[in-house]
Amino acid sequence: MRMSAQSESSSASLSVEKPNFPASIDKADSKKATLQYSEEDLARALFILFIPVVLIETFFRAASRALWFDEILTHLIADQPNVEGMWTRLSQGVTSHPPTFYLIEHVVAGLGGSDRIVFRLVSIAAYFCVVTCLFIFVRRRTGGMIAFLSVLALHLTLLYDFYAFEARPYEVMVACIALALLCYERVDSWAGAILFAVCLATASSLNFYAGFAFFPFGLAELFRSATERKVRPQVWAGFLVGLLPYIFFWPLLHIQQVLFSAHSFAAPTFWAFATSIGELMRLDAIFSCGVFAGVLIYLIYLVFSGEFKIRRTGLSGSGFSLCDVVLTIGFLALPIVTYIVAKIANGVMTGRYVITASLGISLALSLLLSRLGKPALLSVGLAIFCVFTFKEGMFVKDLIKPQGTHDFLQGPAQMSKNMNIPLVISNAFVFLPAWYSSNDSLKSQLFYLADSKEQFSAWGFDTPAVQILTLKYLPLMNIDTFPEFAHDHRKFLLYSTGNPQDFWPRWLLQRGYLPHTIDVDPPSINAGEDDGGGAAKAILYFVDLDERK
Repeated sequence: MRMSAQSESSSASLSVEKPNFPASIDKADSKKATLQYSEEDLARALFILFIPVVLIETFFRAASRALWFDEILTHLIADQPNVEGMWTRLSQGVTSHPPTFYLIEHVVAGLGGSDRIVFRLVSIAAYFCVVTCLFIFVRRRTGGMIAFLSVLALHLTLLYDFYAFEARPYEVMVACIALALLCYERVDSWAGAILFAVCLATASSLNFYAGFAFFPFGLAELFRSATERKVRPQVWAGFLVGLLPYIFFWPLLHIQQVLFSAHSFAAPTFWAFATSIGELMRLDAIFSCGVFAGVLIYLIYLVFSGEFKIRRTGLSGSGFSLCDVVLTIGFLALPIVTYIVAKIANGVMTGRYVITASLGISLALSLLLSRLGKPALLSVGLAIFCVFTFKEGMFVKDLIKPQGTHDFLQGPAQMSKNMNIPLVISNAFVFLPAWYSSNDSLKSQLFYLADSKEQFSAWGFDTPAVQILTLKYLPLMNIDTFPEFAHDHRKFLLYSTGNPQDFWPRWLLQRGYLPHTIDVDPPSINAGEDDGGGAAKAILYFVDLDERK
């Protein structure tokens, strides 16, 4: 009887519970959950597919481009036998970064292989660290699809093109900040706080401009403290630890200020600010500034209006908190902060020095996408995917297109050898790659004439002339002033790319010398994007200093 009663009671309880979960609702929830799982699986699959596709392209891009001026400086520093040698060269002003990156490159170079790949491996790995960190960070808030689109859009910025395959420390610095972003979420734990401080300190030891990346975290933490009335000392301790490298490496930073601040190649003007944002977004400077300002104003509106939460469009994820929006504003505002500080401290302003703002672009895009309905989200995602595919297609087209491989030095060098006279290359961004890729016999024929005063007069800054003078310690590095050179060499060949910094042809004419044109527009070396050559024609001259008007 008792068992029967219990059975009846159990049956009754079951029959009472069933109406709370109607079959129609169960099916709808099940269908919705299945759809979300399908979208997450698709996003995960797309991201996994994205990695090898971009990895292959990155290696092809690296292999197809010779090291240019700045990357050669990286090689020269990393080639030093020990830390003392690196410090000596850096203290002479050869390049403007702390020694940490060059130590890493020194170790990686021990792997051997093509310098085009080996010296860029660190940056390639750092890029994939950045996209993975951002994918994880955004996915927790919006789900996988928006996270994938956000990192896909990152592929269209300066962070990928060119610094994902550039032997410079910028990409590694951004990777440290991206890791700090994940650690900031867990900073309430000891492990999270320690890793947060380590990431900031490592970033500062890679690049002096990394300190600006503390601003977004500081802004978000101040906002959190004000709204929650709670101070987290471990975050502020992390900032202090992150600043320690500046104490150790201050002498190197001071040398850079002394050598290059007077006539910097990228003085912090308003136009430099605009072009930096254009470089960052790989778009027209004015258009980029308009988009940048519009998005920044909209995010600030979201904070003060309280409309910061994502609209529920069937997306998974926790949504963006108010602190996340403030953090995004901080990253997006980095160019403004950098411009103000550079203006005050007489620093420099260019796209690579604000490259950490790429994280703000990705975060802002994910926040905006999360507020769109499904149709609009699909349209934006399709547009991003089309641009991505177009860029990949154009690269493949250029890669497989037959190209001449004529060395621009072949003719002038042979002529220089036959005539037993030097070959002067007047553009520093052409001279150093030419010297770097030449054998010892050819190196002895190559000369660069440095005159910082004349270069400033011709181009508005003297950075190349001042910087290349720091390389005089290298064997077979023939860098002279004009009086020194003219004392020993009365006849020479002069190769000019024709851009504004190649002032020597004009300088010689103004002083009554008669350079004779031998060849116009010979094949030119790939001196990188900073050679400023544009469409100007390269000219080879013969100069006899004893022949004057």
